[in-house]
Formats: sequence, C-alpha cells, structure tokens
Amino acid sequence: MEKNIKTAGASIIEIMISMMIVAILLMAVAAVFPRMTAHRKNIYEVDQARIIAAEVIEGLQMLSSRPGGGCLDGGGTINGADEFMAQYANVSFGAVTYNVTSDLECGPSLPFSTATVTVKWSKSGKDHEIRVTGAVR
Repeated sequence: MEKNIKTAGASIIEIMISMMIVAILLMAVAAVFPRMTAHRKNIYEVDQARIIAAEVIEGLQMLSSRPGGGCLDGGGTINGADEFMAQYANVSFGAVTYNVTSDLECGPSLPFSTATVTVKWSKSGKDHEIRVTGAVR
C-alpha cells in the first residue's frame, strides 16, 4: 500500500522570490527618505523667511505707532524705517542668507497704510521669494 504524502512548506524558489519582493520594497522605502529630508529643509527655509517678514512688519507697526512716526504726509516713509530696515538687509540663518526689502503705501486717500515685505533667498541655484503684506498705522 502506497501512502500519498504531501509535503508541507515552501520550496527554495518560493522563498527566493518572496525575499526579492521584500528587498525591492525595502529599497523603495529607503529611496523616499532623502526626498522627505530635502522637503523638510525647504519648509524650514520658508518658515524662517515668514518669521523674518513678520518681525519686519511688526517693527514697522511699532515705529509707525510712535508719536510722529506714522507715514509722513503721504510720502511713503515712516520715521526711523530706513535705520530699522538696515539691520534686516542681509539676515543669515545657517547656510542661507535672506535679503529683506519693504515697500510702504501711505497716503491720505488710503483707509490704512500697508507695508509689503519681500524676503528673497537662493538655495541650490534656485531663487526663492515670499511677500507678506501687513497694515501699519
């Protein structure tokens, strides 16, 4: 009498195919991490630029709130704004230098005066720029 014995388990070919699939998946996951790191650095640079722009707008608001510090006769200037902006001409954080400029819109015909702050920087040969507009007195 012959017994029909079935073999349980996997053959060596099945094991090798499954190991190749696992290896390919691990390589795909590993390839994603450098891209995530680069993206996170870009987000950090944009956040730094926003923080600088917010500081400049807040500083211009404080300058314009002083007695006699508001926009002078609609001339588009705030007392002390040039000296204040000089300290933000080139701001460095790590390997990035941010160039900050501002443009004031003042005048009796406007309901309120605004300051537009432009922050520019260059990274890896690409130029980046953000503009933030805020109300000043």
